Amino acid sequence: MGATMCGKDMTPEAKERCDEIYREILGDVGNVVTGEPLRRALGFSTLGAMTKAIERKKLPLPLFDMPNRRGKFILARELACFLARQRALVDGQ
Repeated sequence: MGATMCGKDMTPEAKERCDEIYREILGDVGNVVTGEPLRRALGFSTLGAMTKAIERKKLPLPLFDMPNRRGKFILARELACFLARQRALVDGQ
């Protein structure tokens, strides 16, 4: 999913939005996002609510585990592109 998530099928506007979001995420939390920053980015009211959504496989995101670390992780670029795509759907792009 990761390779196609930021693929050629995005409009120029969505790609630009993806790049903007990516730069913001990268500056705030770095290249790997987890926990509270991920919760805020996805708009969950609590970490518990996000955890339940992850457990129920309700998030169409390429989340991954890391050895000897708790929680789920996502690359900043993939999160940015997901958010840009969701916005493009609202904008009709």
